[in-house]
This record gives sequence, structure tokens and C-alpha cells, in this order.
Amino acid sequence: MPITLEKYQKNLDYWNNFNKRNFITELRSCIEYIKLFNIDYAVCGFNSPIQLKEIYNNFMKKPKKINFDPIKLRLPKKFYDPRYWN
Repeated sequence: MPITLEKYQKNLDYWNNFNKRNFITELRSCIEYIKLFNIDYAVCGFNSPIQLKEIYNNFMKKPKKINFDPIKLRLPKKFYDPRYWN
């Protein structure tokens, strides 16, 4: 883990446990969160065609009903709100 994220280890552990309890991967969790909003476009990064295909396949899956409220209550806004990323 990068040194800059070490202070958030407990928050990241909570998010990982949240994903395990909902039987989803971190990627699927992020995509399902994005799908909650009425957006026209999303930008994502990938390092290979395999990663792009994985993102696409996860995005095309039938939406899974996930309650993200526990995440919002537990994690600082800068984790899930891009307006606070810098």
C-alpha cells in the first residue's frame, strides 16, 4: 500500500469487508455506485485490453441492489465523492 494511503487502512478494510458481505468485487462495487447517478459518461483507466473487457463486462451486468448508505456513513467523503479528490 502506498504510504499516502496508510492512514486510511481502517477505512479501506471497512470497504473491502463491505464488498465481501455483498459478494462483489471492488470493481463491481465502484461500477454499481456510479450507476446510481444519472450520468451520460464516465472516464475510467485501464492498462490492458483485458482490463477494459473486465470493466465493460461488469458495467453490462444486470444491476445489483446494493445499499451504499453504510459506506457513506463510515467513510470520509473524499473516498466516494470525486469533487473532493485532489
